[in-house]
Amino acid sequence: MAGKDEALAMAICEGIYEVDRDLILLGLSGSKLLSAAEACGLRAASEVFADRGYREDASLVPRGTPGAMIEDEDLAVARVIRMAKEGLVTADTGQDIPIRADSVCVHGDSPKALAFVQKIRTGLEAAGIAVAPGNYQIKRDHTMTIEDIILRHGQRGMDILREFSEENFCQAAAQCIYDAPRGNVLLTTGFYIAGCGTGETDGPPGTVFLAHALEALGFTPVIVTDEHCRSFFTCAGLTTLCPEVCSGQEHYRAMLDEYRPTLLISIERCGENTHGDYANMRGVSIADHTARVDLLFRLGAARGIPTIGVGDGGNEIGMGNLATVIAERLELVPCITTAEHLVLATVSNWGAYGLCAYLERFSGQRLLPDYEAVMEYLETIVDLGCVDGVTKELTATVDGYPTQVKQEILEALRAAV
Repeated sequence: MAGKDEALAMAICEGIYEVDRDLILLGLSGSKLLSAAEACGLRAASEVFADRGYREDASLVPRGTPGAMIEDEDLAVARVIRMAKEGLVTADTGQDIPIRADSVCVHGDSPKALAFVQKIRTGLEAAGIAVAPGNYQIKRDHTMTIEDIILRHGQRGMDILREFSEENFCQAAAQCIYDAPRGNVLLTTGFYIAGCGTGETDGPPGTVFLAHALEALGFTPVIVTDEHCRSFFTCAGLTTLCPEVCSGQEHYRAMLDEYRPTLLISIERCGENTHGDYANMRGVSIADHTARVDLLFRLGAARGIPTIGVGDGGNEIGMGNLATVIAERLELVPCITTAEHLVLATVSNWGAYGLCAYLERFSGQRLLPDYEAVMEYLETIVDLGCVDGVTKELTATVDGYPTQVKQEILEALRAAV
């Protein structure tokens, strides 16, 4: 019941926290129990079932229903390995769904149970997956690499680019932010979606929650975006500047003179590419709808202002750091604008959440947003016309990923803090 009943799950987690906050809650992957544990600050482990079938909502197929039990042990072992390595399992509909495997449950009411567990362990270790006691594993989860988390579920070659980046790239960027003199910070985002006349859902959420984190740390965030994205930030109470598409270097010099920023941060913002164009991942030009905010970064860098770029494809501000690799290995026309620190992520929002996670770790303040807050904001901007950049639909999803993936990433980041 607590797996689906939010109020009950919260009551259980609050009770556990009051008794002993060091206890570890074991809950079904994707359940209300795990999200309640995160909200309470309680440590939790995500449990998966080796020999049970899953539905698309990550719940178990009811016993007595076809597909409820996985009878083939070899198939069950293969599923466990995939859950652990890829974070995916195939539901009874044939659809792959995200899942997090911290602990594997095997039913012990069978004479073959022990042999089955030994078979699973052998398979996991053969796949390079360490098996450890519960306490040890959860402690590892709390110190796991934030960079690993924000690069989960990769599809665009960011794992390739990681080979050419510093190991702790997100931590280095967050340290740059944390060490900067308090003052104005200019943050840019907003990626135009051709044919929709508006911006996408990747970028604004990460920017807004990073901006709120900066406010909590004593900075004054100012958003720089296009007019068609203005409402996505004013609805969050943030000062928002919207330069025109035709604005050139003089406009951005004046902006730097007026605000004297201590940092420039870009999250999922298209920059000029090596062909002199502003283009999406499909190579379609969006120059007529994209203010040349990358000029702000070039001018700012020339003044010695630290710059940070967050991207997930290769055409965003900051990807100029790896332009040659992107052109050769990803076969994409790369952005030419560099950044002092480049944060790679599977989804740019996740990169911004990764920065929040590190800033929380440094400061001891609660800065990483929870899943419910992110969803509430997403639903707000979708009502204002923001669309999923992959599906081009007015849905509270990002880059076509199911909402469960967003929840998984935020929960993993919370555990890593």
